[in-house]
Amino acid sequence: MGGRVKICVINYAPTNAWFPHGQERLKESLRRINFQGDILLFNNENFPCITHREIPYAFKFHVLREVQKRNYELVLWVDASFWAIRNIDDLFQTIYEKKFVVQDSGYPLGQWTSNNCLERMGVSREEAFGMLMFSGGMMGYNFHDKQTFDFFEEFYKYAEEGHCFKGPWRRERGFVSKDKRVLGHRHDMSVGSILMLKYGFTMFPNNTFFNYYAWHQKYKTEMDLSQVYFVIEGGPRELPLKEIQ
Repeated sequence: MGGRVKICVINYAPTNAWFPHGQERLKESLRRINFQGDILLFNNENFPCITHREIPYAFKFHVLREVQKRNYELVLWVDASFWAIRNIDDLFQTIYEKKFVVQDSGYPLGQWTSNNCLERMGVSREEAFGMLMFSGGMMGYNFHDKQTFDFFEEFYKYAEEGHCFKGPWRRERGFVSKDKRVLGHRHDMSVGSILMLKYGFTMFPNNTFFNYYAWHQKYKTEMDLSQVYFVIEGGPRELPLKEIQ
């Protein structure tokens, strides 16, 4: 990257259930892999903002806006279910070079996006089934790059306005589409996956940067899972770094 670049890892989580533990686990894992950037952990007490109930996952974009205001150039969002298992310097180098970094969720956009979102964003259902959907658990931004800056500005507007973010997680919880192939709505993942094409970004393959803890334990000797930076699992599990490395 060269020179002094201001970098950080960020997360926002509520102060209930296992989330505070998840944040502390993430922080400790980053300390153990000798991360030299800043670790910014937000919650509903130290950073009150719109709630998940009001607009699902909009809180991500309010904290991203906050760190942008603090002049961070390379920003990595990860969920509270993540913990680092190896040095992430190369990941930040990838963010620097590729400008916006996410990985494929393994599901087509059309399977997990509401009629409302597709119609508002001008995408047909069949087009959506031909598009990839990224996983929102990890997003890397190079805010020094104008294309990324503009992409985030539009993404943020969708989060603030809320119409395309709203919708039931699964179709059993409310209407998403009459099309039986549609299983639910994925909020920021749905919107961002469409915007990525508009701005010319591409996503990395599934399991490039992270995978689930259970999968890692089962497949950790396989080449395609040998270089992930994070494993993920919600809940109270303590750091099992010695088991993984």
